[in-house]
Amino acid sequence: MVEVLARRAEVRRLSVQEARDGLVSWFMERAEPQVRRGMKFTSPHANAEEIQRVLQQRARTFFHRLASTWEEPTWADLRRVKTRMQTYLLPQREVLEVLAHEIDLWDFILAGGARPEARA
Repeated sequence: MVEVLARRAEVRRLSVQEARDGLVSWFMERAEPQVRRGMKFTSPHANAEEIQRVLQQRARTFFHRLASTWEEPTWADLRRVKTRMQTYLLPQREVLEVLAHEIDLWDFILAGGARPEARA
């Protein structure tokens, strides 16, 4: 999913809402195993809808106490949200390399599609 957004960002600048929605979707995908493991103890009979609701709530909490709103976030706030999400994720060892690659792609996207050499 992140690769698709990064390819799109190479062609045209993504809107801040596209980046926000992609960031939330990416987080929900990456955090689902972690949330499922946690809910195994707190809510063992949770169905997929309940898990999605918890994931959506968790993703929205990363947007609290920012200078901008959920509807109109700034690029700087999206970078803060990405850092918060990254800190929350506790990937298993086999996912670490993939997660690191995706985080690099998010840095590229949130830098406005600037090539890594140009960001240095």
